[in-house]
Amino acid sequence: MKKSCDFKVVKDNRGQLFSFDKIGPLLLKRAYFIECKGGMRRGSHFHKIGKQLICLVEGELNVKTFTEKTCEEFVMRQGEIFFQDTFCTFEFESRVDISKLLVLCDNEHDPDDYYAGEA
Repeated sequence: MKKSCDFKVVKDNRGQLFSFDKIGPLLLKRAYFIECKGGMRRGSHFHKIGKQLICLVEGELNVKTFTEKTCEEFVMRQGEIFFQDTFCTFEFESRVDISKLLVLCDNEHDPDDYYAGEA
């Protein structure tokens, strides 16, 4: 279920700048940043309505996605993105000491949009 959008990384001696353009049907309403320690698991819930673009800014993740009919596993590396546009559980575990993710959402935080556990 890995998908892409138009994004670029501008690097210079100061570091990196990630620029996102044309990110599908997302009308951004929320963004957050996650630090995940090595061996720790995050996610394990799904959103009934919300769509998300997840960008791995630093590190490496083991990722599992679950829908009503499928289960997919893959490794996500620094600079890669994952666009969650379907009803799925997104679960990840850092493969290194620390991984950092930027998450862009098309809806504001709403406790009623969350469901814990696999789809």
